[in-house]
Amino acid sequence: MAFGVPVFKLFWCSTPARAKDWFVVASDAEDARLFFASEEGFQASEVEAGLMTGLPGFRQQEAATWPSVELLAGVGEVLLREGARLPPAIADGLHRTRRPARR
Repeated sequence: MAFGVPVFKLFWCSTPARAKDWFVVASDAEDARLFFASEEGFQASEVEAGLMTGLPGFRQQEAATWPSVELLAGVGEVLLREGARLPPAIADGLHRTRRPARR
C-alpha cells in the first residue's frame, strides 16, 4: 500500500429504526458511521458500523460513500458463496443485489 492511500472497507451500518440499514464504503468504522448518520438523518450515536470485508484495490475520492450495486453484487457473490454466517438483514441486502443467473 502506498503511503497516504486509504484502504477502503465495506461496512454494514445499522440503527434502532432498522428500516434504513445499509452498506457504506469507508476507510474506517467512524467514517462509515458519520457518513450514514449525515446522509440518513440520524445522530452519529444512533448508528453502528460493522466491518463486512476489506476492498483491496478499491479507490474512491470521498472518505465514505454508498457502494455501487456492482460492488455489492461482486462482494455478495463471494460472501454468499463462501458460506459466510451473516445476520439475516445483511444477507437479505446482499441477495437483493445479486446478478441474475446466466443461462
